[in-house]
Amino acid sequence: MKTTSKTNKTRTRFFAFLMAGATLVIGTWVSASSSHQVEQLDSLVVPRTGHVATALSDGRILITGGRDNAGNLVAASEIFDPQTQTSAASATLATARVDHSATVLVDGRVLVAGGTGNSGPLSSAEIFDPANPGAGFQVVASPMTSARTHHTATVLNNGTVLFAGGETGGTAEIFDPTTQAFTPTLWNLQVARSGHTATLFTDNSVLLAGGNTITMELFSPLDQTFTLDAATLSFVRTGHWAFELSDTRLLLFQGDTGNTIDEFNPSTDTITPKGSLDFHASSSTLLVNGKILVLGTNVAGVYNPDAVPPIPDFTAFDETSVPGSGILPRSGQSAVTLPGDKKILIAGGVDNNNQFMGMALFDPARIWTDKDDYQPDEPVILSGSGWKSSENIYLYAVDNETEQWTYEMTVPADANGGFVLDPYFIVELRHLGVQFHVTALGAQSTMQADVYFTDASNITAATVTTKESTCTTTTTTFTQGQTVCGNVNVTGISGSGGGNFFVVWFNPSNVIDHATTETVPATTPTLFSDTFNTTGKPTGAWSVH
Repeated sequence: MKTTSKTNKTRTRFFAFLMAGATLVIGTWVSASSSHQVEQLDSLVVPRTGHVATALSDGRILITGGRDNAGNLVAASEIFDPQTQTSAASATLATARVDHSATVLVDGRVLVAGGTGNSGPLSSAEIFDPANPGAGFQVVASPMTSARTHHTATVLNNGTVLFAGGETGGTAEIFDPTTQAFTPTLWNLQVARSGHTATLFTDNSVLLAGGNTITMELFSPLDQTFTLDAATLSFVRTGHWAFELSDTRLLLFQGDTGNTIDEFNPSTDTITPKGSLDFHASSSTLLVNGKILVLGTNVAGVYNPDAVPPIPDFTAFDETSVPGSGILPRSGQSAVTLPGDKKILIAGGVDNNNQFMGMALFDPARIWTDKDDYQPDEPVILSGSGWKSSENIYLYAVDNETEQWTYEMTVPADANGGFVLDPYFIVELRHLGVQFHVTALGAQSTMQADVYFTDASNITAATVTTKESTCTTTTTTFTQGQTVCGNVNVTGISGSGGGNFFVVWFNPSNVIDHATTETVPATTPTLFSDTFNTTGKPTGAWSVH
């Protein structure tokens, strides 16, 4: 986004149309159309690092704490709304904190506890009710029995919360949401832990693993005992991740100097080393398809725990395989799964130049066609990847002529979560100049991907230039509220008419804002103009095709 300062109190925002003046050879587009796996979103309300992002019961994301771009602890919270893809300021924490926990209780409220404040480790806790944001964060009258930071907070089957470990020692306590009281467990941890993981099993027991140690121990809610496990980690782990892949597979990911990975089988009580990565992860997130999104300071990619050599277990992204993925590497960010479409919201953190980053969405699922543009009677070949193994995927297409669902069908994903439909449908003569929007939705995973493509026409070339509202003076920057003119000079097949073409405007997230259909007459070349008003439009670099 370009900005210019008029006074100390006002700023005018500008739009930069990067594709202005580009030549489009529409009749020769042969590249595939693909859904976007990475979307760049706006900045956080407060740039921050080391914060906590928590998925609320209604699908929104609550972001709390951390440090701002001046290094100060942050008390302001904000909430990301997947519907608008923006984050808005919310209530203010009673105590600014970092390295805290933020736990969704059974009734939907969020318990924020512990962490580090301006004076050191905190024992205070506060509760936020998303259904009543005006009430703000309410301080829990009874603090924790011990100050805790880098601890774990686990909701047990009865709705109470187990707090374990942290830098202040090997104690644990239970929070009761009904009485809002913290009570020490009958027994302490077998080993003091900080930066460990806590995994709730189906029998309501909790496995605490690592935290400046190679040991693990199991908490039993029935008698509130901690029992040391006979199995030990391959290496001392701190600040690692625990991913439950199945009832018999718990992945313990990094947290050691060698960036190694262990797999624990609770049924056989055995640890199996799974190799290592050649970089340190700044965040790791379990995807709904069973793979893991791994971000580092210089790399982003996907780890496959089921990979069998010679297939590599980690695949790094690049701009060819995942366009836009260059904005994902960072440190100090949060990465949380959206409850609805299972995209991953990556928020905040800093890049290698210590510049604070905004928000981005990563979609594990992807669909693509074999072409951008089709001739009548050509088959549309639709492919997909990234879904859960063998799940059903619902497909439907909407064209901008009828605006109705067509070509609805269900296709099962293969063992790798992919599919190929050859053909998905055959383009008809009546589709000339029509744009298609195809959606794929996983029946189990609820992952969704969308792709756009169009029918071909007799247009052979076009040039597009952005001008001010009267369509006379060429310019590439506009203030918000101005009208933008796109001047298009089109050449079609002489004497036969060029047919229909689209003037398509993409917003800064590379998502189509709108598309206008024009018809090229038999006499060519022909000059067309397409205008739209920028009022309420997002700022940043736009493009017109």
